Amino acid sequence: MRTPSFLPLVTLAGVAGILTGTAQQYLTPNTGAVAGGTVNGLTVTNRGLVGVGRMSGELFDSFHETMGASSSLAISGWSYDGHGSYTGTLNVLPDRGFGDGAYNYAARLHKVDFTFTPYTGTAAAPDQNQLQMTYASTTKFTYDDNGVTKFTSGLNPTGTGTLFGQTVGTVVAASGEGGPVSPLLAIDAEAIYLFPDGSGYMSDEYGTYITRFDANKKITGITQLPAAAQPHIAGALNFTAAVAPADGRRNNQGLEGMSVTPDGTRLFALLQSATIQDTDGAKQQTRNNARLYIFDISTPEKKDSPVLIAEHVVQLPVYKLNGNGAAADTTAAQSEILAVGPHQFLMLPRDGNGLGKKTLDPIVFKSVSLVDFSKASNILGQHDGVAEKIATAGVLDPAIVPALTQEVVNIVSVPDLTKFGINTNVAAPDKDTFQEKWEALSLVPDLATDDPNDYFLFVGNDNDFQSSNVSMLQADGTLTLPKTIDARDRLITNDATYLIFSVSLSEAATTYESFSATIADTALRGKDADPDGDGFSNLQEFLLGTSPVIANGSLLRTAAVEGGLKVSWQQRTAGGTYTLTQSTGLDTWTPVTQTPETAADQTGVTTGYKWMEVTVPVTGDKQFFRIEAAE
Repeated sequence: MRTPSFLPLVTLAGVAGILTGTAQQYLTPNTGAVAGGTVNGLTVTNRGLVGVGRMSGELFDSFHETMGASSSLAISGWSYDGHGSYTGTLNVLPDRGFGDGAYNYAARLHKVDFTFTPYTGTAAAPDQNQLQMTYASTTKFTYDDNGVTKFTSGLNPTGTGTLFGQTVGTVVAASGEGGPVSPLLAIDAEAIYLFPDGSGYMSDEYGTYITRFDANKKITGITQLPAAAQPHIAGALNFTAAVAPADGRRNNQGLEGMSVTPDGTRLFALLQSATIQDTDGAKQQTRNNARLYIFDISTPEKKDSPVLIAEHVVQLPVYKLNGNGAAADTTAAQSEILAVGPHQFLMLPRDGNGLGKKTLDPIVFKSVSLVDFSKASNILGQHDGVAEKIATAGVLDPAIVPALTQEVVNIVSVPDLTKFGINTNVAAPDKDTFQEKWEALSLVPDLATDDPNDYFLFVGNDNDFQSSNVSMLQADGTLTLPKTIDARDRLITNDATYLIFSVSLSEAATTYESFSATIADTALRGKDADPDGDGFSNLQEFLLGTSPVIANGSLLRTAAVEGGLKVSWQQRTAGGTYTLTQSTGLDTWTPVTQTPETAADQTGVTTGYKWMEVTVPVTGDKQFFRIEAAE
């Protein structure tokens, strides 16, 4: 019998905070609750902190090195037990190791299994144990160098080399404990993204590049940013973090934020703060014009070799370091981004105060912002040469329109923290004092509700390996133990800590006009236009949750399952009518008799939409489906 063929088709029948395209200022401690906000039709509602979890900062990983905490975070295996608890795995990316590039700490990914039981009571939580964690394993990233498999190194790069056709920072060190000494790729790992197959991307703060890795965590490619972001000393590329460059990314201010859109077609990468040339000398408050890069990864080839298609400016908040109300003197550099739509992401800008800083400066600002760049200027190719500027003396070129930003979750909200036994007393800290560095974000759906807009937002800290007995690999391949390094702040171990907030993301108010604003050519924004040339009109793509500027092969997805064929599509959570029809010969179409249901798996859903699915019995050797959508 001939294998049936299936052709998916589609036809069409008939806030809290200040929304701004400029830098926000925080001159005194920002410690109040923030209820959320709306930017360009996307609303984030913050229902507050519902859980806390801690792992001791004293723990070692399977390589006998101090585990550290989260420079970035991805959650896999997320599920709901039907009785109030959730399980999954934290994929934790620590940074380069203790001592700011002083140790040969290879880039790695920790797996930590967890159970999460939210606490939504109004009284004080009984403990910080809503997130119960168990360390599972650690995998070091590898790469091939002329046929030799190597680990990376967290040591400060002292030279350069060529890898995957790109100039990269290198350092001479041992590849693993007792391994051979040779030039290694120096990586200060800062952001991670995992695809369902375990492959993904990792960004680097020493360099200005993104590594592509496979499911075994083997690096298979490197994508470099334009020359304006690359660090130069005496006219040559130099990725050291020990000496300030003449231009390009600032020391320790490289690619701190990176994420992939829910539909898997775009890669976002954001510098931690402004380049050297876009800053007014040593005035820290002027390094707030950060460059955002957008890559096309919509095909397998582009996924392996991302194509830069846009560049925008995101203006970071500024604040007064000591919080005394005087003029701002510092930029709240961003520490993570998390894409939530085709032109929207959550961003985590913060101050550097708190447990671990070893100073008395009060905690002034640590918040999650919603950023939308759909109406921002695309400056790709206009300021991308070596030392080319987008700002003069720190003032953004007035011809450049920056992205819109709004604070939506204040992670240092005192009412939230107090409820879970966390304090902000940096003058007399204890183990429950709020930490300095918060650098990880992950968003997972609340599977206990029927509303696809409900999520949990996980926020993790980077503890700088501040334990009482730090174990780190040295350049010669030996461990520091039994030598003792006490890295604690005032003898307090800095734990790996996670905060979990209950939030919703909804686009109920999204209009066709807002959707079509992503089309650069205003003449192609009409409902019948097809700017990406994929055969689907703008209105069809609006109703089915796809991008009008990225060609789609189909607006349906199909999968063979027991009992027939599962047909799935996205539809708006508010507005629109949808009918799945079938045909055996493309001449007569009839509605399927099975009732569609909201899919349990909402992976990759566009914000403001939900995956619907129905299983249809297979009859005959040909069967065609189309979704009829109307406003």
